[in-house]
Amino acid sequence: MSSNEPDKIFFAVNDLGVPIEKRHLEVGDYVWGKPPLVVERKEFNDLLRSLTDGRLFNQAFNMMGGEGRFLVVTGEVPVVRYIGRSKPVKLTHRDIQARKKKLFDLSVRLRSSFGISVFWVPDERDFPLWLVSAYEQWGRKSTGDRFIQKKEKTLNDIKLDIVTRIPGIGNKTGRLLLKEFSTIQNLSSVTKEEIQKKKIEGVGPKLSERIEEVLRT
Repeated sequence: MSSNEPDKIFFAVNDLGVPIEKRHLEVGDYVWGKPPLVVERKEFNDLLRSLTDGRLFNQAFNMMGGEGRFLVVTGEVPVVRYIGRSKPVKLTHRDIQARKKKLFDLSVRLRSSFGISVFWVPDERDFPLWLVSAYEQWGRKSTGDRFIQKKEKTLNDIKLDIVTRIPGIGNKTGRLLLKEFSTIQNLSSVTKEEIQKKKIEGVGPKLSERIEEVLRT
């Protein structure tokens, strides 16, 4: 268990009869077993922030060394939004549904591109119970309970998978975008105007706007 994780999770897992210890981890928040199972936990707000700054995809790539890879999102969907130092703005039902959709879209992207399974635990108090279940199931000796390993993708393959999941971007356009911006994090940090200035073949105003919308919101 990462030393950065809350003590309340540590004590809750201990109370459920599973031995656990805190230490510095290079990858993930919870790691155990050989071959290792890696679990990254994110609260919903942190998930949204990590999508915006591109941090999530860097973490996902680093998790590729684990045979089992899980992202667990805890907590309800935030119903307010903070803009700078202004007062919180209450989200509409449509906004909340859009955030849920973003999580479901992400689940498919992470599974197909990184082999990471995504779980949503709306009540964060249930996360220790989820963790214990994962620990117990991963401990089974039956090979039927383990992931079937496929040939690992290269970093460039993974980047292309992510970019081409944006509607309107095929392999050719995706490669041109990655040639220009190098990383997903770089692409997610630029505006639609900056993308258009590059005059990339096949990338017009509408597609630039869609890229910004998908990667920055």
